[in-house]
Amino acid sequence: MSDTLPTIAALCGALHQSDALSPVLARLLDALPVGLLIHDGDGQLIGINRTARELLALDAATSLAAVSLPWAQPLIRDALASGRRLSIWHRPSPGEPGIPLKLTASPVPGDGPRPDYLLLTVEKLEEPALLPGAQQQYFQQLDLEVQLRTWALEEEIRHRREVEASLQRANAELARLVTVDGLTQLANRRHFDEVLAREWQRQLRTHRSLSLLMVDVDFFKRYNDRLGHQQGDRCLIAVARVLQEATQRPGDLVARYGGEEFAIVLPDTAMDGAVWVAGQLRQRLLEANLCHPDSPLGGRLTVSIGIASVTPCPELGVEHLIRRADQALYQAKAGGRDRFMLFNTREPAGR
Repeated sequence: MSDTLPTIAALCGALHQSDALSPVLARLLDALPVGLLIHDGDGQLIGINRTARELLALDAATSLAAVSLPWAQPLIRDALASGRRLSIWHRPSPGEPGIPLKLTASPVPGDGPRPDYLLLTVEKLEEPALLPGAQQQYFQQLDLEVQLRTWALEEEIRHRREVEASLQRANAELARLVTVDGLTQLANRRHFDEVLAREWQRQLRTHRSLSLLMVDVDFFKRYNDRLGHQQGDRCLIAVARVLQEATQRPGDLVARYGGEEFAIVLPDTAMDGAVWVAGQLRQRLLEANLCHPDSPLGGRLTVSIGIASVTPCPELGVEHLIRRADQALYQAKAGGRDRFMLFNTREPAGR
């Protein structure tokens, strides 16, 4: 029977495409000693021969649309989806009319990803073969059904894993967007507040120093007025890159604090370490040689930096460190800009 399937496939194509030859091909298919049901690539029944009608106890007048074989649908669906030849044994339930049958679904490949046709052959299982081998055939059918269900389950698991991985990537990207400044790609103000509060609590437990740098671009309003806001955005992006290069430890955080102001959190860092970072920042900015045509400080872009360092204690809060760094920044700007100023936060609170 397997040797005749290519020929039958060719006949199916002609039968489906040429109304003029349909009577001749229909008689040829009726002459086959095996039952044959012809389905298209979507699983719709488009032809059935006489032997199949006899085996399935279908009246000759029964239309194709009226033929219903619900117990064969999983076999048809799985064979079309996998592109493989599959077989099952069908035995009517006790009291149900019909005879034991073997059904074999054979996909007919086409030019596209799905088969063009599916041939469902129907063969009678002879009683003599059933009696001694009934148990073996029963287990063969169970094994086939288990294979089909296992394949379907594996496909479902693979699909769900892909969906889960896609959701994880989407959630990770959403979490990143929530904590990142859209222009500079630095941490945003919200993430800065969270990290600084967390580091304050950690240094409170370890009794180590925590430093904060507040950085402000000098005369940035003049820059925007002269060169426009788009160029101003490019300037902030360039400054952000310099700040990132100047802070190389994984635990350091560079954030856009607001407008042209940035903040750098330096855990486990005392005042001398913070001063070194500020020096590195100014040196890298000098090497970048960013132009500021309206700056009174030599026509190049500069920054003012306020530095505060503290060993957290229960009497002080994280706002104390921010306030001291802000005050140091104000002193740097009042002192002529393009410089950094220190504020010793070890002073008693309230002074």
